[in-house]
Amino acid sequence: MPSLTQSPTLVLQQLLTVNTDVSPNSESVLTALELSPQHLTLNVFSTLGIKLAQVEYDGEQLRVTQQLPFAEQTLPPINQVVGDILLSVLPLKTWQHYLPKDWNLVQQGLRRNLLDDKGDAVITILYDKASPQQVVSIQHHRFNYMISIQNLVVEYNKNAK
Repeated sequence: MPSLTQSPTLVLQQLLTVNTDVSPNSESVLTALELSPQHLTLNVFSTLGIKLAQVEYDGEQLRVTQQLPFAEQTLPPINQVVGDILLSVLPLKTWQHYLPKDWNLVQQGLRRNLLDDKGDAVITILYDKASPQQVVSIQHHRFNYMISIQNLVVEYNKNAK
């Protein structure tokens, strides 16, 4: 995963709702994300407020502490969710050297796509029309899940690198 040095400074509290092809039911979790050019901390809670996991990333090492098991049949692995979040919030140029050969990350308006070497969309990220830096959904086409995001608290420092 890429360095965080180009990341914005963000504090987000979000309700993530995951839909998959594996289960007809959706699964929701609450997240608290703190992101800066030095670190990322993501806490994941059940909708009842029980802490499920904590993820820390310093730009080099990813550490996951899982307090309670996830509904593993319906939720993607926590490290996949962290990758999706970073893909959505870090600048495009940050990913340039970390993508597989001939893959591209492109943004057109409120849509960001991760394209494989054949030009097929692997991940599609949609941003809020009223607040373009806020993600509203992440669809992973290969792993067949979609994360819908409801922002509860947003603090965004536009002056960050």
